Amino acid sequence: MNNKNEQIYVVIESDILKNKNLSNTAKICYAYIQYFSNNKNGYCYLTRKELAKIMNIKLRNLYYVINQLTKNNYIFLVKKKNRTYLMPTINEAIHRREKENNNIPRSGKPFSYNWLEDEEE
Repeated sequence: MNNKNEQIYVVIESDILKNKNLSNTAKICYAYIQYFSNNKNGYCYLTRKELAKIMNIKLRNLYYVINQLTKNNYIFLVKKKNRTYLMPTINEAIHRREKENNNIPRSGKPFSYNWLEDEEE
């Protein structure tokens, strides 16, 4: 988000939107974390200070919101070297599934739609 007028689009799961244990600020924070986690590692590289600034909230409010999201298992903290990153739990599940799928032997045969041609005749 280099440009202040740049628009972003995110998808928020309905269970998050309907969760009465989350404040509206927490739901918006989740959307930002999800957006900024769209990278190969799947976690948000923004510092807490940067995220608070983007959201236009105080840092202490951001910590409260992050606590809501972690208690409800929508995000978790990933510790790497000297930093702690935020990661949506959906990204963790996707990365785990991709890792598991890499261990599945592939047949090497390309998918074919030839069976459709037989049905049409």
